[in-house]
Amino acid sequence: MGMKKIYSCNICMDEIEKPNESFGLHFSNLKEFTLGGYACTEGVHICYECARQLADHLGSNEIKKELKI
Repeated sequence: MGMKKIYSCNICMDEIEKPNESFGLHFSNLKEFTLGGYACTEGVHICYECARQLADHLGSNEIKKELKI
């Protein structure tokens, strides 16, 4: 019998129907990570829609000012 993996976004919590339309976060320690394909991690995933929203918000001047970028 096979096993079906079900991926979900760790931000919106929705099930990701097409895993290749998500990012996987690979943590090298507790605070540092790299963003890659969905298969680069068994734990943390972000769907494309949430990634778009993060990119928009992180690109805003208010966030850049707060982060001192």
